[in-house]
Amino acid sequence: MRKIKSIKLPSIFCIISVALLFNADASFANVPSDVTVTNGSTANLTISIIIGDPPKTETSTDSQVVPIAGGGNIEFSPDQEPFTSVGLNQLQFSLGNATLQYEVLCGSFLGCIDITLDLSNITATLAAPIGA
Repeated sequence: MRKIKSIKLPSIFCIISVALLFNADASFANVPSDVTVTNGSTANLTISIIIGDPPKTETSTDSQVVPIAGGGNIEFSPDQEPFTSVGLNQLQFSLGNATLQYEVLCGSFLGCIDITLDLSNITATLAAPIGA
C-alpha cells in the first residue's frame, strides 16, 4: 500500500499573492520636487548672430559668464527609484546683465561692422509643462 503525502502550501505564498493582487491595481504617482539655483551660481550666456542664407552664412558668436537665479517645480516618475522620466512643470531663471560684442559683414567693402548687444533683465521661463 502506498502512502499519499499531502503537500501544504506555506502561508507566505498566500500573503505574497494577495500583495501582488493589490499592487496590480495601485496607480503610480509622481514625485514632485522643488528646484532652486544655488546662491552664487553662474551660467555661460552664448548668443550667435547668423547673417545670410545657407549655404552662404556668416556667424559671429560671443559669450559671457553671468550670475543666475531662479528655480521651479519638476516631477520624477514613477513614484520610486529608478526614475524613468522627468516632468518639467514650472521653471523660471533670471540671468545677470551682459554686454556682448560682434563683428559682422566682414567680407564687404566697408570692412567689419561692430555690433554691441547690451542685455538686461534677462529671464527664461518655461512656456508650458513638458515631460520626458
